[in-house]
Formats: sequence, structure tokens, C-alpha cells
Amino acid sequence: YCHYVAGLVGIGLSKLFHSSGTEILFSDSISNSMGLFLQKTNIIRDYLEDINEIPKSRMFWPREIWSKYVNKLEDLKYEENSEKAVQCLNDMVTNALIHIEDCLKYMSQLKDPAIFRFCAIPQV
Repeated sequence: YCHYVAGLVGIGLSKLFHSSGTEILFSDSISNSMGLFLQKTNIIRDYLEDINEIPKSRMFWPREIWSKYVNKLEDLKYEENSEKAVQCLNDMVTNALIHIEDCLKYMSQLKDPAIFRFCAIPQV
């Protein structure tokens, strides 16, 4: 999911930045990591908003992670599952952090301050 909604966007933006003449051409792998990290941080941050969406919940956290802690993703929002929720959150953050080295490499090589801000601000 993340690759299609964000990784490909990262690749496309990198090619656009390069064709503008202001940036080097980054590898698809590093560009994909930029998009994945942004998407994963958004998914982590927006859990409660997404799970409480009306009329139907939006569930973006991967089953391969949350199913280690609860039977249903929405169970993480209940206080009685707070310890499991923190453990799951730690797992999600760890999963997102696998992209951090690529993101730092990418951003450290950007030359245009406006492009740097465009890439860096959403990451925090």
C-alpha cells in the first residue's frame, strides 16, 4: 500500500526536482524511502482520527504488525489495551525508522532550500 500511494510519489517528485535542474537524480530506492517514511509517519500519527472516521473506519496500519498485539485494530484505542497499544506503536515506529538513513542521505544532498523545506517539514 505505502509504495503505491507514497513511494511512487517520492520517485516522481525526485525526477521532477532533477528535471528542474536544481537537484541531482536520486535512485528510485532512496526516493521510494522518502515517500514510505512520510506515509508511515502519517499513518502512525493519524491512527485515532482514521479509526474513528464516520461512517466507516479507515484502517491503514498493517495487519502483520497490529495482529501481534490485538485481534482487531480498533481494540488498540481502548484503555484496557494501552500496554499493547504502546508495544504496537513502538513496532510501527521501528518499521518506519528503517527508512531514516535514506531520508537523511536524500535531504542532505538537496541544494534548493525550497525543495529541502518541501521534503523536510512533512517528515516531522
